[in-house]
Amino acid sequence: MSFARGRAVSHFPVGSFISTTNGAAITTGTPAGKITVDGTSAAVSGTLAYDSDAGKWMLDGLSATEMDGELIGLTFTLTGAVPIDFTLQTEPAVDIRGSVDDASPTVSSFVAADGLAATDDIYNRLWLVFTSGDLQGISRQVSDYVGSTRTITLVDALPAAPADEDRFIIIGHGP
Repeated sequence: MSFARGRAVSHFPVGSFISTTNGAAITTGTPAGKITVDGTSAAVSGTLAYDSDAGKWMLDGLSATEMDGELIGLTFTLTGAVPIDFTLQTEPAVDIRGSVDDASPTVSSFVAADGLAATDDIYNRLWLVFTSGDLQGISRQVSDYVGSTRTITLVDALPAAPADEDRFIIIGHGP
């Protein structure tokens, strides 16, 4: 499961609280939650409740503010139970706009116009969705990005090469 930096999460599965005395699952009580975002701690804003259908405790959500960090630490406690700890590493949440700037693009690789990052591999594993031209609505995952040349290589070939000046967005998760 991946988590986007700065994007809220709903219905987060926490798991089971186990009794420190007999090892049995605890399904009642009022747990407390603490969140640490890049080293700064606070109480979790969401509500933790036992979901009998799922057989585990569920957090109703983490806000976009709570998810706005690279490392998110979560600790949940319940009297008489072993604490539950998580560390989540987030991925950048991106909606980057760009366009093709290539006189001879191919079905699997092209150069983008100025405005994209100069950092190699920054868009790897993210999704590119065309927003104009004959490929409008077509999406492909980025396999490689070379920042110095703004060259984007796709995991799977497009049905046709994009046209110069076709617009696209790069998003953090696939459609």
